[in-house]
Amino acid sequence: MSGADARWGAHWAAVQAAGITGPAAVLSRLPASLDRILLAQACLQYVRLYDRGSGTGAALVARLRADRQPEVRLAAHLAALRTLSPDRTPEAVAGVLAHLDAAGDAAGDGASMGSWSVGEMWADVYVRYDEPRPLDHFRQAAGLLADPAPVRRRVGLDMSRVALHEWRAAPENLTPSWVRMFDDLVDSLRLAALELVGSSRAASRRAADPRVPIPPPCEVRKRVDVDRDAAEAYLAARPVEGRLPPQMFHALLDHGPLTGRQAAQLTHQVFTRPSFAQARNARAWWRHAGVASAPALLPLLPQYFDDTALMGLDVLECLAAMGRHAVPVLGELDAFLGREWIAVRHRGSEEADLQADELVVEAALLTRRCILDDAERGLSARS
Repeated sequence: MSGADARWGAHWAAVQAAGITGPAAVLSRLPASLDRILLAQACLQYVRLYDRGSGTGAALVARLRADRQPEVRLAAHLAALRTLSPDRTPEAVAGVLAHLDAAGDAAGDGASMGSWSVGEMWADVYVRYDEPRPLDHFRQAAGLLADPAPVRRRVGLDMSRVALHEWRAAPENLTPSWVRMFDDLVDSLRLAALELVGSSRAASRRAADPRVPIPPPCEVRKRVDVDRDAAEAYLAARPVEGRLPPQMFHALLDHGPLTGRQAAQLTHQVFTRPSFAQARNARAWWRHAGVASAPALLPLLPQYFDDTALMGLDVLECLAAMGRHAVPVLGELDAFLGREWIAVRHRGSEEADLQADELVVEAALLTRRCILDDAERGLSARS
């Protein structure tokens, strides 16, 4: 944690405990400083989270928009942008840009804005779960990336980074703007654009630029090969109700059908309750029970598409193997693919979330193609 982060945390804790009236009064007495910016940000954050629409919060935002410190004015204009109707957005954006220019390059690189860069604060206007605005986010970021002023392009890159980590459609909408930045005359901006595109398989693929090779898919699990004798011994020593790894069943199914006890063990894995074991063993059940099991198996699987533990990869593998028999879940698969937000979260970092979500989306697209291709083959065989 940086010093600015720690100081922001202290100010935020104080504002959460006391509300904004006391801290706002302190603001008027503080000299211009990073601490003053951080306290103003904490007050504005409180208004956004807890005091939206109140007279007190609106009055504070209005007062800070005319503050003596440029960085505080800029933060307040960004806060005001969150609350305005779309028809007033151009006017508000013009105000933000004017105060961004007044704050200077330091605001553009985040050095004088505390814990967040201006681009991150601006992106927060559009990344709202109650009212998501991805297209506005893309348009604003693209406009800033094309601006002659380096400070504005810096803000556009920071907005882009948030977009990439929040919206699945960011590579489709912003990669052309990022690629144009590869030739930026400002070294730090050029390198930031290359790094941004290089962090995403989807963006790298769209860029099709040798300066940014497509990164390999993230490795989230390792295959473990088990021989038949070891699998038989392992399962024989375990109770029917215990949790069991799928590779044991696959090792046996590679050589023939399961015994009655082994089938009972597998049934317990898949049909007892929603769990890690259910998702991981679904394909083994399909191999064991075949087409007749589809009506019972299919309703269990879509819940795992966006699971944080990436159990969706096992489920998608099962659906791909089911082919035409998985057609009934295509609607839910398409709904998953059509989500605006990055769906896989809490993998440890924003980069890990992005890489994992892209991996699941690639697997889902491949699964969809397998299902439709097999369905088409089935129709051709009957005609």
